[in-house]
Amino acid sequence: TPEQMLSSLGKIMSLPENTNIYCGHEYTLSNSEFALSIEPRNEALQSYAAHVAHLRDKGLPTVPTRLKNEKKYNPFLRASSMEIRQSLNIPATANDAEALVAIRRAKDHF
Repeated sequence: TPEQMLSSLGKIMSLPENTNIYCGHEYTLSNSEFALSIEPRNEALQSYAAHVAHLRDKGLPTVPTRLKNEKKYNPFLRASSMEIRQSLNIPATANDAEALVAIRRAKDHF
């Protein structure tokens, strides 16, 4: 459920900022492209997406990352971002679980 996802993400967000984040698949390039599509003015994301593209062009991995960085550009950790909410027409009154549903749907159709 969205509430379970929000709870799980909350646990991750509560970890120390320098926590390494490892994913099981190399989807970082696609994920950064999606993130840019819904938060194009995020300068940290722009820089990170360019870095990811450079690494992938060289056949290098993009993981691990640090939690402090993921908080700057991972849309699933940025459900309260007004730019993301505006891009996806999420009402300002929507809670973060509702915003996560919209972000997930957008990612599924990206």
